[in-house]
Amino acid sequence: MKPIRVIGIGNNMAGDDALGPLTIQAMKAKPLDDVELIEAGMSGLRILDVMKGADVVILIDAVRSGRIPGTIHRLVIPDDLGLLKQSAWNSGATSTHGFGLGETLTLSHTLGTLPPNTLVYGIELSHTNIGTDVSSSVKKAIQSVVSTIKKDVEAYLCMNSNS
Repeated sequence: MKPIRVIGIGNNMAGDDALGPLTIQAMKAKPLDDVELIEAGMSGLRILDVMKGADVVILIDAVRSGRIPGTIHRLVIPDDLGLLKQSAWNSGATSTHGFGLGETLTLSHTLGTLPPNTLVYGIELSHTNIGTDVSSSVKKAIQSVVSTIKKDVEAYLCMNSNS
């Protein structure tokens, strides 16, 4: 079986933008077998290299789409690339990653390098103030995302246990 990678994107020093790495840290407390947990920082195009060779990739990032802070978005890629590009995962919006996640995944899809099972979890952020803590609504959402990712991984492993 090819690797399963869960990748947290974000800036640990910018309030709610730390949610990707914080999700990975929460998952490391009770890691799953056969799952690589990666804190990617503010990677932009580096995500393409981190995804290479994986069969399953689950990305976690902050999003700003105008919904209530802590709202969780779950997107299946490539089906939901249009939705991804409409939100703040696109560098033309408010991404802190330079080349936005939407653009990066669109490029991967275009190049034919997108892992066959790619999910994106976005958590609606409240603030990105440097040196501040993550908001309580985002902390609650992180725990929910951790639980849901574990279910996604278990479902994938069950579906592919005979291969």
